[in-house]
Order: sequence, then structure tokens, then C-alpha cells
Amino acid sequence: MKPILKNPLDQQLTLFGYDWEEVQKKHNISYQQSILLWQQGVLSFNPDENDEIQEYELRELVFLKKLFFDTGLPHDYVFSMLALLEKPYGYSFNHIYWDFDENHWRLFEDYVEKYLDINIKEHVISRFDDILAECDSDELQYLQAGLDRAIEKTEENN
Repeated sequence: MKPILKNPLDQQLTLFGYDWEEVQKKHNISYQQSILLWQQGVLSFNPDENDEIQEYELRELVFLKKLFFDTGLPHDYVFSMLALLEKPYGYSFNHIYWDFDENHWRLFEDYVEKYLDINIKEHVISRFDDILAECDSDELQYLQAGLDRAIEKTEENN
């Protein structure tokens, strides 16, 4: 099956790698878990050959750890999910999510485009007083100018 998503990079890569102790502390990923992922054929690098993990390898490790060890999903199901992605699996859950209704990966930006536009007006109006309270003088002047233009347009159309 052809992958549906290209692997997006959501952060700048670092110049320095991470040692396994740092990976364990910061991301709660053990060396043993990385070996299991390698043995399953999903990890694109052999942990035995790396004393230091590079940023792109860490991303893949974090993504796979979440799927295999944190979700509680059966591994067969996770393998079917991965079949729709390209290897190496350095994806970010800040960019994609699994749509359980459609059994497909989706981009968050598509969700935002589809649903945010529909609800943005209602949301802004319901929070308008709070939004105004959070604005500084420049932002308020910008909003006022925009509101003045909008009012003029509506009056011209009536």
C-alpha cells in the first residue's frame, strides 16, 4: 500500500546528538525499547551501532515509542497504521493524527482548515470581551481600524 503522508520536519535539527541516558531521562525511552523496535523492523537505525542518537533518529524513536508502548494498541494494528506512512517514521503528533473512523492518518492542518473556518466567527464573538482585555493599545487600534472598515462596507451595501 502506498504511503499517504510524506515525513514533515517540524523542528530544526540540532548539531549535537543525545546519549542513551539523556534519551531515557528526557523522553522515557529505554535502550531496550529501541532494540525491540529495531527487531520488529520499524526503526530505521540499529541502536547497537549508535552511542549517540541524532535528532532525526530521536524523532523516529519518540514517534514509534508512543505508538508501540504508550497507546496500548495491538502491534498488528500499529503495523497497519505504519503501512500508510513512509519510513523513517520521524513524524510528529503535532502534525498528524490517526482518524479511527476512517482508519487513516490525517494532517492537523486539514482539520483546522475544515472546521476552524466554520466555528471561528462564533468563537471570536463569544470571547470578544476576553480578547479585547488581552490586547495592548496597538492591537486595539488595529482592531478598531478593521471594525471601522467593516462597518463602512456594510453601510455602503445597505
